[in-house]
Amino acid sequence: MPPQAAWQRIEVEWSLATVYYYTGRLVDFEMVADRAEKAARRVGHHGALWVLTVLRAACQLMRTGDIPTALARYDAMSNARWDFFTRLRSCISRLYLGRTADALEGFREIVRLQPADNFMAGEANADLFAATALAGDLPGAQALWDQAAEWLPAEGGLNATGRWGALMAIVSGLALLGDRDRLAGLDPLGQQMAKMGWVTDFFSTGPTNSELCAALTAAAAGHRDRAREHFNRALRVSRDLPYRLLEPNAEYWYGRFEIEQGHRDEGRARLQAALNGFTTYGMVLHRELAEHALSEGA
Repeated sequence: MPPQAAWQRIEVEWSLATVYYYTGRLVDFEMVADRAEKAARRVGHHGALWVLTVLRAACQLMRTGDIPTALARYDAMSNARWDFFTRLRSCISRLYLGRTADALEGFREIVRLQPADNFMAGEANADLFAATALAGDLPGAQALWDQAAEWLPAEGGLNATGRWGALMAIVSGLALLGDRDRLAGLDPLGQQMAKMGWVTDFFSTGPTNSELCAALTAAAAGHRDRAREHFNRALRVSRDLPYRLLEPNAEYWYGRFEIEQGHRDEGRARLQAALNGFTTYGMVLHRELAEHALSEGA
């Protein structure tokens, strides 16, 4: 592109920064984001500045696990067309901190407000389903299944980004419900997503990423060796990026899996590691899950 095509160059730069973010190349993301932000300020490209601000907040949360700071940053963002998008991230932050009633009401409002033709549409429906399950209202989550499932990606086809974000949240919700049959049915989609190269997520209710989703669907489908491979990859990503909130959640589900396979000591060690992580990051509902699993005599 010629140097005078400033606006078009910025379009390419912020798109490239997004790719670096989703593939976990965070150093490259920062380099491109710095360059794109300077250029965007010069020409007044507010859309690019907003996208990069959202992604920087996500990177900071991944690296630090500081949910209150992330919540404050998301609450401070404003963009009339994309308000539903940042509010969704605020609601997930509130949910993780145990502010359950506020979070669920926020999810319901976002489902009503999201533009149906937006490429991120559908994730809010799936997040409401998963958040309701995480809050312990399993009948309520079951009642939301149809509204969430209509946003699942089409297997083998082209799908808008929001449908992949919806898949991540739906897998989390089904795992919390213990719905093995539906989880197993999503295994082809879980494997397809894992092969697409994403290692971060859309901040779908979890915390999760494509590898943890693939682990949960593979485990439900009875593919034990493949499930272990995905669990280990999820943990490796959580430590290498780092993605702080992902690590204890991957440990939690890996621990549950190992106990089901008869490896009680290893499973309990992973559950204890999960409990420690959830406590460190102030993840109230997740901490209660781990405490319950350990107190059951697992």
